[in-house]
Amino acid sequence: MRLPVGSTLASLVATAAAVAAGVAVLGPAAGTGEVPSAAPTPLTGYDTSTVTIERAPFCDDVPDAAITRALDADATGAEAWGNGDPVPLPSGADTAHEFGCTWTADDGSAVSAWVFAPQVDRRTARSLVNQVRRTEGCTTPPGPAYGDPTLASTCTSGGTVVVGHRGLFGDAWLTCTVSAPVAGTAGTAGTAGTTRTALTSRAGEWCVAVAEAARA
Repeated sequence: MRLPVGSTLASLVATAAAVAAGVAVLGPAAGTGEVPSAAPTPLTGYDTSTVTIERAPFCDDVPDAAITRALDADATGAEAWGNGDPVPLPSGADTAHEFGCTWTADDGSAVSAWVFAPQVDRRTARSLVNQVRRTEGCTTPPGPAYGDPTLASTCTSGGTVVVGHRGLFGDAWLTCTVSAPVAGTAGTAGTAGTTRTALTSRAGEWCVAVAEAARA
């Protein structure tokens, strides 16, 4: 089975770079969910062991407020893609075998999430985790569980930092990321951008919102 687009952090970073450059995946705009009244839930306070994820479209169920919080700004661009859709990447066109979406803001920030359409077993999931660990420019600090097996990552590309969580929920491999220009990162002018701590916090809350939108 050929793994879906986005199966490695290399493609994750490439996708983030493409979004920052204004090249996004194809599909209808998403993010029309209702604005929740409750405060956001941090990933550290969310038990993913009780969550079942559907391998199906979920982007319309992501609340607008969660998108705004994750971006720390209003979304000015939104794209979604489904299983079998064409996906333009810097390395060339590919075909998606996943359901996903991304939203962008004017400052270059982006939030994304996708779930693989094919079933993923634990052996494949462990291979995916190892691919991330071997990706240049990425670190895998300890983080709260997001499925099992699971992995948190922080990747740097130029002046942009991408914080992500991914993991196996039953037979569904779910990934969520938040990227933004970060103060003090090489390639970032002056003190512009958010901080790594703030980005990590936003990523955790974003990934909870994604799991809730994608859960069965």
